[in-house]
Amino acid sequence: MYYVKSLMYGGMDGIITMFNIIASTTGANISSVYTIIISLTVLIADASSMGISDYMSYEAEQEANKNDVSETSPLYHGLVTFLSFIIFGAIPLILYIVLSKYFKEQLFGVLLICMTIAFIILGALRSKITNEPWYYTSGKMVLMGNATSILAYLISNKLTSFIKK
Repeated sequence: MYYVKSLMYGGMDGIITMFNIIASTTGANISSVYTIIISLTVLIADASSMGISDYMSYEAEQEANKNDVSETSPLYHGLVTFLSFIIFGAIPLILYIVLSKYFKEQLFGVLLICMTIAFIILGALRSKITNEPWYYTSGKMVLMGNATSILAYLISNKLTSFIKK
């Protein structure tokens, strides 16, 4: 499969980026309306940026290795990264929209559990492609993905408390 890197890169970054934004706005007690506006904007802008960056990097790699002709198109890599970012990045946003209506105080904790499940699914997808054990690939994604989001939540929460004093 030629597009594994682009699929995993876009998907993992989509989930992490979007969940970090939601974690930050939740930690800073920003209203859900602004969280949704910021998240939708970043979802589209970052997916575009990721797709363009992947396209440009594959194009440069092909140019640098002219003798080693690749069967894949840089444009397809960019599109796979873009779509993967959009699809996987929409997961935290959709969950936030739905769950913020029902969980006010425990929203971050509930979202963290849901994102753990999303990382497990993405890790299992990687496992199917790479033949690595699903628990290894999923575990790595859960650990790395949730660590960044917990960090985002804690930083925004502490900065908000500090600034409000």
